[in-house]
This record gives sequence, C-alpha cells and structure tokens, in this order.
Amino acid sequence: MNENVAKTVKEWFDQEGGSGLVLPDGLFGRPYDNVHELTLIAPLDEGLRIFLDENLLLYITGEVSVEKKPGKLMLADFIKLDFIWKEYGSTKEHKKSYDGGMVEFVSS
Repeated sequence: MNENVAKTVKEWFDQEGGSGLVLPDGLFGRPYDNVHELTLIAPLDEGLRIFLDENLLLYITGEVSVEKKPGKLMLADFIKLDFIWKEYGSTKEHKKSYDGGMVEFVSS
C-alpha cells in the first residue's frame, strides 16, 4: 500500500516541482519562504521515508493514506511521524515526533 503512496508523492512533486510543508502542528517555516524539493522517497514495510532538500526527513510509521486536492497533497491515517531536520547552513539536528495527524505538501 505504501508503494502506491510513494508513487503518488513522487508524481505530485514531479508535476509541482516543490512545495511548502505543513506538519500536524502547522507550517514548517514562514509562509511562502520555503519551497521544498523531493530528494528521495522510500516505501518501507513499517511505513514511509520522505527526504526533502537533502536535510529534512519525514519518517512515517504505519499505513499511509494519500489525498490530492487542487494545490495540495495530504498524507494521513499514519500511526506516528518523526520529523528530523537540520538548520540550513548547520549540522545541528532537531527532531519532533507526532502521534498521528496529517502532513500536507502545498504548491508554491
């Protein structure tokens, strides 16, 4: 199932080119400041890994549902999300975990 989600995400980024990122607790960064590009997406037995800009990792646990709407792609119904990122221009790493919720990629 997550293979289909990975394919949908890749196709969406191929079409849109880049996106803003909305995490379960809100927008990552300032509005219209960040346009993230897909570096790699990997379906796993236990979930899905999505790398953006070579320094943002979304590690999603569980089966993921995907929904496309005009200008956005939404991932939901997962068990857990670990969001790991490095500050731009730095090696300092941060991690935030969410129990479920929704991740949205929004066209810029």
